[in-house]
Amino acid sequence: MSHPAELTRFRDTDTAGQGTGGPLPWPAGQVTLAQARGERSLTALFRAALADVSTPEPPPVPAGGRLTWTTGTFTPEPPFWPDGDIGRLAVCATVNALAAQGARPLALSLTAVVEAGLPLERLRALSTSVRESLAEAEVPLGGFDLGVVRTGEADQLYLTATGTGLLPAAATTAPARPGDRLWLTGPLGNHGTHLLATRHQLGYEQLIHARLRPLTGLFTRLHRGHPEALRGIRPVSTGGLAATLTALAEETGLSPAVDPDLLPLAPDTQLAMSALGLEPWTTASEPTHLVVAAPDPALEATLDRHTPEGAATLIGTLREPPAATLPEHPVLLCPAGQPPEALVLPTAPPPARQT
Repeated sequence: MSHPAELTRFRDTDTAGQGTGGPLPWPAGQVTLAQARGERSLTALFRAALADVSTPEPPPVPAGGRLTWTTGTFTPEPPFWPDGDIGRLAVCATVNALAAQGARPLALSLTAVVEAGLPLERLRALSTSVRESLAEAEVPLGGFDLGVVRTGEADQLYLTATGTGLLPAAATTAPARPGDRLWLTGPLGNHGTHLLATRHQLGYEQLIHARLRPLTGLFTRLHRGHPEALRGIRPVSTGGLAATLTALAEETGLSPAVDPDLLPLAPDTQLAMSALGLEPWTTASEPTHLVVAAPDPALEATLDRHTPEGAATLIGTLREPPAATLPEHPVLLCPAGQPPEALVLPTAPPPARQT
């Protein structure tokens, strides 16, 4: 017997990003295995749809510059939601990963794995979303490929994105030190909660907004304008803030000390998290990033002026780890006026595939 989700997951009611899709007309119907290759293949349709944001050859690398790259595979469930889709997620996350390193994004390449039976209208919507996201980020597409698998061998649509960027010759950041400040560039939990609410059609997705966006402007200003104060920029993605802070502690040998009362949580997001059994610490929060920086009024003014979600939020500092801190619990909770304690999360894993 077919599961109800199998009967409803290809409905067109939540298709996002309607558009013309490019110079080649998109056929009606559903994806089939026969459309994988050929002059009128889905790959050819996509390449035509993205021709105006594509580059025929790699951009030149100036003398003294260094190339860097990042690769990610994106499997959100569902792949289309009210505030975005898998295409915008792949483009923005990849561009932001390069910019967070201090690199200027040069080009992206995308590979799609599509399940047979997916409505072709959704692929047209995806091409529109990718094109608009690349244009907004001002990054060209360097290559695209698409494969079709049998029904049941994928969950609608997966994307892999590889981004290439150019690092300045002297692109370095000083190591983190005790007293460095921890800033968040946006709210916590909106993205993961929005996706989970959409997946189960609970209605919270209409109240919680999680717009993805390229943050190259902000990150470029931080790297170029404040190289002595900036320590690093990290995404708050899979695993949430707890995973980001734990990785920071492991790499620096310092304890992130966070005031939980300062975490930026919208009331609607808190309500939905409580209903869905989500933890603010472990829920994906794209496009929010953690900025680690020395106390510096000029850098903090840049954060306030150029953070898309409004003023950034100071949530804590880095400290020397106390002797009593267990290695597996390096993050400290430091509410105002109370002694610090280690952050210990529930042992149950967060809901799978938030991003």
